Amino acid sequence: MSITSGKREQDRYPELTDRVAGDKEWVILVRDGKEVAGLVPIEDLELLDELERLMELEEIRSARKEAKEKGTIPWERLKADLGLPDKPAVAPRISHYE
Repeated sequence: MSITSGKREQDRYPELTDRVAGDKEWVILVRDGKEVAGLVPIEDLELLDELERLMELEEIRSARKEAKEKGTIPWERLKADLGLPDKPAVAPRISHYE
């Protein structure tokens, strides 16, 4: 793993991407003495993404097991306990970014 800092990473972009893509090296970018981003080979990113999905799947399985064993709280009761209105005052906004 390499750590690089300075204001000219964009000038070194071709070199850094070659190291990441070709040499499978991880590169950490530092700004003002703080680690702010990392460059990793796409294969490593895909592996990390798959591991995250597997961890989420395990959390889902655990939550379902707990709900089956301990039961759940009906939504209407939860809303009442939290003092939530029956209907939202304004419809939620959904934004899509690409």
